[in-house]
Amino acid sequence: MSTLRVDTIANTAGVTSNRVLQVVTLEQSVYTSSAASTNVALWNFSISNVTAGSSIHGNLSISKLDSAAGSQQWFIKNAAGTIVGEMRTQTAGNASWRMPQTSISFKDTSPLVGTNTYYLSITSDVHIYHGYPTTYGYGISTVQLMEVAG
Repeated sequence: MSTLRVDTIANTAGVTSNRVLQVVTLEQSVYTSSAASTNVALWNFSISNVTAGSSIHGNLSISKLDSAAGSQQWFIKNAAGTIVGEMRTQTAGNASWRMPQTSISFKDTSPLVGTNTYYLSITSDVHIYHGYPTTYGYGISTVQLMEVAG
């Protein structure tokens, strides 16, 4: 049996494909309650050993509790405070509690070499409950970060 080892594979046009260098999966179940306000930090998460020339792709699944009608603007920011992902959610709110999962994806095309920390924050016009405890346990939010070469 023989082994083929190469540094890069390119198509006939000379274009190399991106490859995943590392994947980090984290979860958070810390309860945060905040009255309607602007730019409330909810969670920070990091990926280490990032190499030059790569990008970071992230996908978050956010656990939250809603009861009142209103809107939320979710932001993912890098350590410099630059927004690398955002989305808006709307709560119907008829005074009955709901715990919908909210998802947000982001891409940071110029991460720092080394450790990169990202921040989930929210601006909301209603009271927000993040990671709310229920009789079934705490709501768990997860993030998957991928470092992609090229």
